[in-house]
Amino acid sequence: MSNEMSILTSRETTTPGTGADPVGTDALVRLVTAVSRSYGHFTLLLDDEFRVIWGSETLSRIFGWTDVVGRNVVDLVHPEDLELVLAGIDYHSEHAAEYQRYEGTWRPDVTTMRVAHANGGWVRCEVSVFNHLGDPVIGALLASGRLADDRSDMALAIDLLGSGAVLGEVLPVVARLVDRTIDGVRAQVMWWDDTSDWVISAPDAAELPSPPADLVAAVLRTGEMEVSTGIELVAHPGIDTDFAAVWVLPIGAPGRDLVVGCLVVWCRLPLSLVTGPQQPIHQAVRLASLAIVENHAKSALRWEASHDPLTALRNRAGFNTEVSASSGSCALLYIDLDDFKGINDRLGHQAGDAVLVEVARRIRAVVRDQDTVGRLGGDEFAVLCPDLADADVADDIARRLVESVSRPVSVGGQPVTVGASVGIAFGSHPSERSSLIRRADEALYQAKAGGKGRVIVAPDPI
Repeated sequence: MSNEMSILTSRETTTPGTGADPVGTDALVRLVTAVSRSYGHFTLLLDDEFRVIWGSETLSRIFGWTDVVGRNVVDLVHPEDLELVLAGIDYHSEHAAEYQRYEGTWRPDVTTMRVAHANGGWVRCEVSVFNHLGDPVIGALLASGRLADDRSDMALAIDLLGSGAVLGEVLPVVARLVDRTIDGVRAQVMWWDDTSDWVISAPDAAELPSPPADLVAAVLRTGEMEVSTGIELVAHPGIDTDFAAVWVLPIGAPGRDLVVGCLVVWCRLPLSLVTGPQQPIHQAVRLASLAIVENHAKSALRWEASHDPLTALRNRAGFNTEVSASSGSCALLYIDLDDFKGINDRLGHQAGDAVLVEVARRIRAVVRDQDTVGRLGGDEFAVLCPDLADADVADDIARRLVESVSRPVSVGGQPVTVGASVGIAFGSHPSERSSLIRRADEALYQAKAGGKGRVIVAPDPI
């Protein structure tokens, strides 16, 4: 039992309105636990200064909060709604014993307010506040609420998309669209990040099993939904209910026959998606598609802005960014090809491009894994070697580069030979980064002037 839940079990429990007939703490715990697992509702217990004593687990799904105990709800309500909320609390404080009965149930006043989401947005909710500060069982203000309408998550997801939020913020909201509108299901969104690794996003991703690999593979291969029912899915750690089925739906790129991700829906009943509303499924797939495609487009633009399209190496702007961001001691190798112009003149630019691509491959093969290789323009290349201050090591890398580049390249079945000259500069402090490329270029100029295939180290900065 959690520390927060123990608050509820530390007092004698009685039947409301009678002052007698104990209900039992176990029943109260079961009741509050059931409420806390409701997908569209949340519950808070507050002290007399509106600080959170306990909050239901649905707070993380609805608002992204992981720990609200001790926080003041005044800080979580939209400033424009705060006056109305405080007035409602005051009213309940003054008329705690005067709640009207309606069809045998309590009818509280409902206040619509905007509540802060952990990502900085706002979620519109309908909240009722009950004053139980004088109750020997609860001894707190009880705030119970739900989303104002089913479009809250849709609006939040659209707002996040429009604001350029990262997928890690958008897709859990998309998954929550399904969670809250179809009983007995939990949803995940799978997508590829910039490194082509699978990422799983969900309001509580850690509480869900990994999607079955064979179903995901089938969806990616066919572009069709896959369903597995009656499968042996044991209870996952942190989940108190077994899942009876899992649905894997493709997320496609608009207007293209391309699967960019999957919507995975875990069902406690085999027919949950058949019997439940279909609109949230379609909405989630469309929103996830837009978010993932937009993310890929942004990633492609960022890549194009910092990389050379011919060799896939960093371009001058991208390489300069890496140099500026580096820290500690480093070496920079500036490389210029010898006799490259003759290849373009004799064989044409297509042959020259083929040589540049092969040279780029050979440079990457010689340098260390942590080194950054760039094509600064034409037949000029550069290598940033972080954490390298040993002149002998840098010289060895440079000479192996010259040797590798100088081996013949086959272009259209014809051997073509180029050479390389290298200038090396060292930097030990971030303030030296602005002059690092210039000093390496000056050393390269000396190497070219002294003959082909030479390596020259620039003097240390004064």
